[in-house]
Amino acid sequence: MRKNIFIWVSILLFVGCSMNTRTLKKTETEAVIQGIGMTEFEAREAALKEIQGIFPEYKESKPTECKQEYYASGRTVGSGANQQYSASGSTYYSCIVYAAKK
Repeated sequence: MRKNIFIWVSILLFVGCSMNTRTLKKTETEAVIQGIGMTEFEAREAALKEIQGIFPEYKESKPTECKQEYYASGRTVGSGANQQYSASGSTYYSCIVYAAKK
């Protein structure tokens, strides 16, 4: 029962924070931002929103790269014949946007 609660809380936290960004490169004239979301659209929009905060006017210097990724984790509890393994995983999208200042 506790394991199920932990898994559901993890899923709810991940869904609640479904859009996220990471700055991969940032200079005076260019930026590379990774957007992460539950859908490809959300991931791309998160990255574009972050870029608009950096450069009010920009152009994409390379095509956007989007892909679906999977994150999983697991652990073993107990020892000997009483060992149990629990695992969880989630799918998300990652889009990398390359932008140059106009």
